[in-house]
Order: sequence, then structure tokens, then C-alpha cells
Amino acid sequence: MAKTSTPDGPSKTEPDREKSEQATESFLIAKPGIAETRIANCTPTAAAALALRSKINRQALDYWIRIRGERMMPSRADLDPLDIRRILPNVVLIDVANDPLDFRYRLIGTKIASQLNNDHTGKWMSEIPHQKPPSKIWSSCETVVNEKIPMTTEVPYEGRNKDFSVSEDIVMPLSADGATVNMLFVVVDFFSRSVENL
Repeated sequence: MAKTSTPDGPSKTEPDREKSEQATESFLIAKPGIAETRIANCTPTAAAALALRSKINRQALDYWIRIRGERMMPSRADLDPLDIRRILPNVVLIDVANDPLDFRYRLIGTKIASQLNNDHTGKWMSEIPHQKPPSKIWSSCETVVNEKIPMTTEVPYEGRNKDFSVSEDIVMPLSADGATVNMLFVVVDFFSRSVENL
């Protein structure tokens, strides 16, 4: 069955499947989470109650809340790189396709890319062995798409930088039509064994 998407999203036909890839990639790995939180109302008070450890992730969530206004979700067009210059290296943008559900990496920030063993830009999550369902990362993205609310997870880090021990992400929905999620705005930060927040 062909994959279709919401407005401004991707379409997908039968892609070549990658046969192997190491699962050593922070937000892009599928290890059991230390903590998982869904943000029901997304008000500033709710954001504070989340107790996100990362300053970068708190800034990202505050920004998402601000550009959303009175709507259920903001759109990709609301994102202004000039407004989020400090967090851009930590940003991942993911296209959402439907029928059937899948996720494609549109943009991977430089700090995230530096931790990866492979470049996933342009790839579908279903093509990546350790990310296809029923992986943790797939489940988190699917939850945000279905519930249309941000979600945060904290997972053990397994990547290139041996100083990092934990990564924390915040996955936030974007919508072109105000009702259907067609993109995910993801921000990831890393914690060192010796320094609380890098």
C-alpha cells in the first residue's frame, strides 16, 4: 500500500530497506526509558510542572507553547530559525506520513548528527531496523501524533561520546491544518556523567 501524508508532508512508495544499522544513537536509539511524561494541557504552568532537566528542552517547549497561541498545535510555518538559534543544533524535524503511518527525518541538527553513526536525513523510520515498530522511538512519535500533545522521554545514552550517560527529548506536534499532525518538532539534549547539563 502506498504511503500518503497530510498537507506539506511526504509521500512514500516501496523504499529500499536497509539491512543493518547499529542502535547507538541517543534519541534515535530504542532503549527502555527512564522516564516518560505526556503533557496534557501545555500551558506554561504545565511546562514548569514537567520538570524537564534540560534548559534547552524547556526553552523549546516554552517556544512551542508561545507560537501555538490559542490553537491546538502550531504549524511548521510558525517555526522561525532566528527565534531558536540557540537550540537549532539540538533540533530534529520529522515528517509524518499516514496510510500507513511512518516518519521521515527531514532535518537533524548538528549536535544530534555528531552523535550518530549514520546519517538518517531523508530516511523513513520503518527503514531503520532499531527504530521501526515496536521500538520506543516509534511508540513515542505515534503517541504524539494520536494524542496531539507533546511528550518527553529520558533514556540511557549509547553513542559516540562516552562522557554522556543520559539523553532527554521533547517531541512536539506540528499541524498544517490545525487538526492533523503532519510534522514533529523534536529537541534532544544530553547529560554528562561529570557535568549535569551540556
